[in-house]
Amino acid sequence: MVALVALIVFAVVFAAGSVLMAPAEETVRIQRHLVSLARGEAEAAVAPAPIGDRVIKPFLSSVAGAILRYTPKRQADSLQTQIARAGSPISLATFILIRLALALTAVIPVLLGGRSGLLWAVLLALLGYRLPSLWLANRIKARKRLMTKALPDVLDLIAVSVEAGLGFDGALQRVAEKSHPPLSDELGRTLSEIRLGRTRAEALRDLATRTDIAELRQVVSAIIQAEQMGIGLARPLRVESDALRVRRRQRAEEQAMKTPVKLLFPLVFLIFPALFIVLLGPAVLGIGHVLHP
Repeated sequence: MVALVALIVFAVVFAAGSVLMAPAEETVRIQRHLVSLARGEAEAAVAPAPIGDRVIKPFLSSVAGAILRYTPKRQADSLQTQIARAGSPISLATFILIRLALALTAVIPVLLGGRSGLLWAVLLALLGYRLPSLWLANRIKARKRLMTKALPDVLDLIAVSVEAGLGFDGALQRVAEKSHPPLSDELGRTLSEIRLGRTRAEALRDLATRTDIAELRQVVSAIIQAEQMGIGLARPLRVESDALRVRRRQRAEEQAMKTPVKLLFPLVFLIFPALFIVLLGPAVLGIGHVLHP
């Protein structure tokens, strides 16, 4: 009973965290309104915001801000970097609040069950503390995979734009408009930083640090070296694009070679036993009837 109550409370806290991670209804409504205005459609009646956006989220945000003030700076900076690499799907204060709330649900079995709930308390505390981090790591991994996959095509588009006579900033703008997120979002942010006064080298280095992709870091180094040496950007970008495609093909071949090893466990422990039962089962039963008529 104690474990059931603890799991129910844990699920409620996790659902509240999912609500905080979801985009606000007000933001979605504003975006739809802007799209309708851009299309020239008539303005629709705007419904009042739900109570969750007007009361619950501001209260939880204030609690999260209070918790953030007592978080160590090094840990806060590390979490902020990871959230930025995941595309900033959630604020730092909200992330810390969700992780702390999920971990504190482990106190409930101890209060209700005494020593008998100690094991459940430890398990739920570890699970609650790790779940947000696992979710964030999965977001970072998926985002890196998308950017790595789109990088060769983006480099080709930049090279074509530069060869057609556009400057590097104009090529970045065209890529940000034509390519797909999340890489287009990062390039658009880099272009905005350049227009706000940062040097191109600093903005590109910040892009490599923010995304934490080895291939993109190599491309940034090639672009900076080409500018320092005064040579054109089209040829280095073509070379890097070809190298990335070769590397992507090699990764695919490596994953294909790992497939037999990954299939070994289900083959030996799941498929072979069922196959032996189907093939040898009737024979074993027949032998048993012969020996013990």
